[in-house]
Amino acid sequence: MAVPSVELLSQLELVMTEFFTGNTSNERKREIEGHLNNMWLQPDAWKHCLYCITHTSNEYVAMVCITALENLINRQLCGSLSSCQLTEIRQSILQCVMEKHTAMQNCVRNKLVKVVVDIARIQWPHNYPNFIEDIMLIGEHGSVVLCLVFLQVAMEELAIRDHQLMPHSRKLHIKERLHGHAPHMLHYVTGVLEKLLLYPRGDSGDASGGGGGGFTTTPPPSPSLSPHNPASPADAAPASSLSNILLLLKQRCQSHYQPAPRWLQLAATFPHSWDAASDNQAYVALNCLAQLMVWLPLHLLADNNSATVDIIFTYAALAALNSVSSQSSNTVSISAVSCIQEFLARPCIPPSLNPLLLQVLTNCCVLVHYLLSSSPAVGAVASSAKQRLALLHPTYLDKVTELVRVLVAVYFRRFEQHPQFNVEHFLALLFRYSFSQPSLDGYLDCLEIWSTLLDHLAAKGGEQHQQQAIKYQSVLELLTQGVLHKIQLKHNQCELEELDYDLLEEAGQPGSNTGSGLSYSESWDDQGVVGGAFGGGVEHLSEQSECQSFFSHNLDLLARLADIMPDKIMQMLAAAWQENSNVYLNLERTLQLEKIIEPGGNTTLRLSSRSVVSDDVLLAVHIALRDQCTLLQLLGRLATTFLGPQLVPRADTAMATIHRLVELGNFGMRLQLYCIDTNIELLKTDLIQIHCEILCSLRAWTHWLSQLYGHQFVETKVAGEAFTDQSDSATLSTSCDGSGGAGGTATGSVVSRHPHLSTCHSLTRQLLVLAASAVSYDDAAAASAGTPWVVVRCGVQLLLTVSVLVVGPVAFEVQQVQNLYTKPIYSENIPPGRVREMLYRALMNFVLLPWPSYSVTETLQSSSREERLRMMTAFLSVLLQPLKQYTVQQLHQDPAIRDKASSGMKECLCLVRSQLCQLSGADRETRDQYWYRLQDVLNTTIMEVMPLYCNTPGVLLEMVGTVMWCVGVVGGGGKNSNAHVTVVSNWIQKLVHLLTQPHYLSLALANDQSPQAAVIARFLQLLSLVLSDPSPGFKKLVGVVVATLDEIYPLVSQQPSNALRQPLFAVLRTLLEHNWKYFYRSSIQQPLSQSPWEEVQHGEQLSRILQAFGQSFMQADITVFRHNLSTLHILNNKFRLYSKGVFRPLLSQFITVLLQVLLHGSHALLQDEIICCVFHMASVELPSFHAQFLDTFLRNMAALTDQQRHSLREDFSTDTDFPTFSQSVQRMVNDLRYYRSVNGGVEVQ
Repeated sequence: MAVPSVELLSQLELVMTEFFTGNTSNERKREIEGHLNNMWLQPDAWKHCLYCITHTSNEYVAMVCITALENLINRQLCGSLSSCQLTEIRQSILQCVMEKHTAMQNCVRNKLVKVVVDIARIQWPHNYPNFIEDIMLIGEHGSVVLCLVFLQVAMEELAIRDHQLMPHSRKLHIKERLHGHAPHMLHYVTGVLEKLLLYPRGDSGDASGGGGGGFTTTPPPSPSLSPHNPASPADAAPASSLSNILLLLKQRCQSHYQPAPRWLQLAATFPHSWDAASDNQAYVALNCLAQLMVWLPLHLLADNNSATVDIIFTYAALAALNSVSSQSSNTVSISAVSCIQEFLARPCIPPSLNPLLLQVLTNCCVLVHYLLSSSPAVGAVASSAKQRLALLHPTYLDKVTELVRVLVAVYFRRFEQHPQFNVEHFLALLFRYSFSQPSLDGYLDCLEIWSTLLDHLAAKGGEQHQQQAIKYQSVLELLTQGVLHKIQLKHNQCELEELDYDLLEEAGQPGSNTGSGLSYSESWDDQGVVGGAFGGGVEHLSEQSECQSFFSHNLDLLARLADIMPDKIMQMLAAAWQENSNVYLNLERTLQLEKIIEPGGNTTLRLSSRSVVSDDVLLAVHIALRDQCTLLQLLGRLATTFLGPQLVPRADTAMATIHRLVELGNFGMRLQLYCIDTNIELLKTDLIQIHCEILCSLRAWTHWLSQLYGHQFVETKVAGEAFTDQSDSATLSTSCDGSGGAGGTATGSVVSRHPHLSTCHSLTRQLLVLAASAVSYDDAAAASAGTPWVVVRCGVQLLLTVSVLVVGPVAFEVQQVQNLYTKPIYSENIPPGRVREMLYRALMNFVLLPWPSYSVTETLQSSSREERLRMMTAFLSVLLQPLKQYTVQQLHQDPAIRDKASSGMKECLCLVRSQLCQLSGADRETRDQYWYRLQDVLNTTIMEVMPLYCNTPGVLLEMVGTVMWCVGVVGGGGKNSNAHVTVVSNWIQKLVHLLTQPHYLSLALANDQSPQAAVIARFLQLLSLVLSDPSPGFKKLVGVVVATLDEIYPLVSQQPSNALRQPLFAVLRTLLEHNWKYFYRSSIQQPLSQSPWEEVQHGEQLSRILQAFGQSFMQADITVFRHNLSTLHILNNKFRLYSKGVFRPLLSQFITVLLQVLLHGSHALLQDEIICCVFHMASVELPSFHAQFLDTFLRNMAALTDQQRHSLREDFSTDTDFPTFSQSVQRMVNDLRYYRSVNGGVEVQ
């Protein structure tokens, strides 16, 4: 046999060399792969593989033969190779590895080691009782690295990895055996690491598993418990500069970490470099120790906590203290930190290990302190902590940051009150570490750590929250000062100028695709607090630049700090904000601005030509304006801290803030600084941005103004109920400022005015002026200059927010707002898309939404109602003009006119849909008023014009969307809704007739991305909305919808991958969840002789729907799978679906399909949900499930022996609780995979 193997080896070397030659074609490579696969199927293939492995020096040949041998062992564990053959393979490979491991490449060596471990997975301990002992003997014979590699691979394959092709009982047996050898493994690995520290250049000879008792440690210094702790961050507060604070904290914390523990002293005196062999040993040993930390019984670590942890931290400190530029030390230190991370990641570490956790926490603090402090190795090169951290390997620094994050997020609360853990020292260290980060990502990661800490503080309520706020106040103030320093160009110009400040494309700008929502998120928070982003954005964008991400993280943290200490944050912010505000208000004089009269009579704002502004002045202005943009955004974030219980106590501060913001806005609006004509692009950008930030900040403070309106009204009403007859009039007249009509009576009737009504009206009026001025032009100069689109967008957003939150008569007193009603609806001065939609939603809100009683007297409310309705009718008439421009006859006869009108119709329907969207949540009277003026035009458009645009998907898509939102407006019940519902029902039936035609469905199903598919998808969303509406008129359409689905589903189900499948199943879910009575009458509707909820109506249709759900579980779309699992769960909870007679015949089929899905592993992410669903189905008749179903299921399962079926059946527990049932299902599925693989069944994925 030797001769054929020799010939085979030579041929294999030639073939593999050819395979990896660059000029070999893909066809030739596939041919070679086919020949190799056929060769490995021969009966004695394992012998040839073994010969080639032991006699070749070609790594390609070795790898392909090892892979073939590995497949023979793993895929046919009990079928192809006998126990003697496995033993021969193991012994031969062990001998080969022992003899040649020093000359082998690591990949070949590790692959061979894995083959030995795979055989041990089959034979240990019965046919291979000395598996672990043989590994330890390798180390004693001088091959320390090989021993460690064997240990690492054995742990990865036997203790950590979850093998699907292994019986559950076998897994438990192997893990029990490994736990028995765990103390010896830990002892050996720590012994290797300890000897490397004592003899770093390999002078100790070969490291063995000798004891680790020689490594002694010095306990860390106990922190001072004195109330006047010299390292308290509060003592550092007087420092004005961030660098001074960091220096002061370093000086005062120095004594806390002296003397250094022995493990750090050992690392500090370690040689600057060591040989490659020692480095490799340390690296492999630490990786092995990290694997041990994953599965090692925790009590073993508790028994030897001090030595093991200190050894790990010694290696972790090497990269920082001695060998900053040494790649070997970096690699070893990174592995050491990974060991600690693996230990901390263990779930549910018991309190008995608190001493060990405290040591880890203490050692981590010591390590971070010395990372920040000077050392002999780097002190001459790096003078600051930031420079020292910059010298560290980025991966090492990231590992340390992650270690600190885990300690804060998981274990801080455990030791917060521990007497041996000083919280102030820890937080001072975290502050130094955070603000000394050399990279942006590192700093942002540290901010996440602080956010986690703030979550912990905010989670405590009541008196405990107040106590925590007082306890940590000095630290939080220091953090606030540091973050404010970071985000201001005045203090941090060097770092901020390195960020990417590129502005993202402005919404509505020519060339931007705002209509499709590609530039900005589709979810416009019309009432949310949306502030600007320093450097360009004025709202939260789906994608942020580096600059926007930086400021977003910092401002988020400051907002969280403001929730804990709002007054202090405002106090710390006020000085810089007022200073920058004064700079902005003095720009006219500082920059010597003047208005130039152009030849056409227009005026332009420019810098004075009589004198030149110096570069220093321009730079100072730039810094002040940029910082003001940041602070304005922060002010917008802080507006929420003035709401709720803080509304009245902090009203004076809020009022002063809004007045100041209005002053800034009026100044910019008066001079129109955002339209300045200058060649200094940086100045122009700053002036545009600051006006945007002012408008956005005012938008955020509009919420406070809205609450002030309502709160003062309620307060006055409650006071009125407590008035006496004698003091009623006097108290009311004193509390009001004479800005409204008559008040209430002593019986507590509604009072229509309150103390701040005139102030609220005045502020609202100024907000409206600012918002409308950004949209409209009062003079020709402004029109010719053109307001930047970003300013227009911010003005429209402010206008929309005011129209929703502060509804009242003020808007009709502002001429700038009234001018917007007279402007052309489809003017080029208003950017199309989202901005135009929001503008006309705001204008419609002013004339449509009812005024609250506290904002106006009842007499004025009644007299103005007719005028507002008249304005709304006129406005809608202009808005709907594109739909009425041509008659139906003209559109039908002339295709050119039809094409010309399509774009106008599409935009008009888009605006109407936007308004319908907002009105869907309004009161019935408001919706009826709008619908009354809209339905005639829409009825003509939908019933007569829509068929003409059946082949124009863009227009048809908007029509379907308009009908969808009409359902939300006319639905919901009500005394006047039936007639409206009838009209919309006719539209829906018209859509059903058009869109279910065979030729249209074929176009939609032919391509998921086609416009017709988008129309059908929106049409299905419309059907879901109709089915979920409680209006009786829409309930009459259930039969029509079911018939429509009967036509659509067979076509959709035949497509292998179709985007319509998900919305279709959403319709089916809504049909069953909200229209159960269509299939089952309630008990009130049934005769007394019948049991409730048992007589099914339309049973065939219901059965087809349930079968559709079952068929979806056999498809690969995991999104639909998860959705339909959730649907069945909801239906069973609400209507006990699994117990219904219509579902009983399908019960076993559903369980079988779900178990098959678990067996094949195609939806492993949904394993828990699938098992839960199987449990609820089986719980309908659990005895029958155990007695009959399991036997039938296993009997129908191919590739199983009777003995295996009996074993699977007996191992399935008959307990009725869910945890036991879940474990039994997982065990059965695992063993089924194993048996089918062993018996030559179909492979699992």
